[in-house]
Amino acid sequence: FFDLYERLKLIDHEPVMRATGDAPVPLDMGLEMLTKRGFTPAMLERWEITYNEDIGAIEIPCYDVDDHLLGYICRMPEGVQPKYRLPEGFQKKAVLFGMHKLMSVRSVNVILVEGPLDAIWLQEAGFPAVAILGSRLSIEQVTILHDLNFRSIILCFDNDAPGRVATAVAVGLIGAAALWPWSMSLPGKYKDIQEVPIDEIPALYEARHVAVNEQGLVPRTLQRWLGQELAEAEVGSIWRY
Repeated sequence: FFDLYERLKLIDHEPVMRATGDAPVPLDMGLEMLTKRGFTPAMLERWEITYNEDIGAIEIPCYDVDDHLLGYICRMPEGVQPKYRLPEGFQKKAVLFGMHKLMSVRSVNVILVEGPLDAIWLQEAGFPAVAILGSRLSIEQVTILHDLNFRSIILCFDNDAPGRVATAVAVGLIGAAALWPWSMSLPGKYKDIQEVPIDEIPALYEARHVAVNEQGLVPRTLQRWLGQELAEAEVGSIWRY
């Protein structure tokens, strides 16, 4: 029984150099999958991510806004569907994964993504992000965002047809709650934000735009000015625009 850091040290980070004969099999193949995608042992330790050998899946703990453990999200191996499995009775419509780590952060902006690994990736890059745990934003989740005084909701869903549909639906829900919907577009070569190298994320964030049905709400020439004004405005004065 190793602690997480010791187990991660046993991962084979260079499989191409592994002997094909009697070489030992890495202990945590699931964690190796994450390290290949750019997650470091320190990141996994901060998020308490482990590998459950009994079920052959990664376990990601999920907490509510008060830091109470709700259960473990299982990330299944590549090729196994569905990719994520939730505990029985888990009310994902009322949960925003990663929000517990933002409660001490004073921000009116938050990025919404689909999966927990996407949220972790953005938070590790220094951006406030939470996952809706699926491709459909719920009214309950929008209520949480409103009640926690977030005002600019930046959508960064998967770069595929379901993700685009999810964005269009979310824009309507966010606007109906008197919040500002924004879009953070991914380059065509990336399926989701977790595929984007961390050093490229700031540029994508700077290129975000206010959106309605994925279209600019204001002329492009005014978007940067409006974004700066919103970012600098007091929460109570945002609506003068």
